[in-house]
Formats: sequence, C-alpha cells, structure tokens
Amino acid sequence: MFEVPYKGLGVFLTVAEKGSLRKAAAALGLQSPAVSYQIKALEERIGTPLFMRTTRSLRLTEAGRDLLARAKPAMADLGHAFEEACNQGGAARGTLR
Repeated sequence: MFEVPYKGLGVFLTVAEKGSLRKAAAALGLQSPAVSYQIKALEERIGTPLFMRTTRSLRLTEAGRDLLARAKPAMADLGHAFEEACNQGGAARGTLR
C-alpha cells in the first residue's frame, strides 16, 4: 500500500494554489529551499514531476493537475474529519441551563 506523505501533499497544494515557491513559502512560514525540498521529495516519492519549472514560472504538469484535482477534496475531507474528532474529544457538549 502507498503511504501518503501528508506534509508534502500540503506543501504541494499551497504551491499549486500560490503558483510560486516563494509565495508558498511565505504562506507556510517556511524558507523557499524547504518548500522546494518538499516538492522534490514528493516528486521522487511518486516518480514523476508535478511542476514544469522555468526561470520565471512554475506550471503544473498533467500529473500535477491530476494530483491537485484529487488531493484538494481529499485534504478538505481529512480536515473536516480532524475538526469533528477535535469537537468530540473532551469538548463540552449539551445544553447549558
């Protein structure tokens, strides 16, 4: 079974959304080399490039577009699951009278 690299996937989604390693790094509170490393590690893990890089731009490859289309809703669902778990675990429930 394929182990999902969640941290790398989150970085990928941010880079795809921002369209820039520098902007993604700023949004994530990381340095650009750390973001670049995460993307490279993710690409190596899945065995294909996710971005076409030039000196002035960063564009998704077909594999990157496919991953984005599937990962975005999957990560949103995962976020909702964590939120629900947090709301159930230890939080006061019921009606205050």
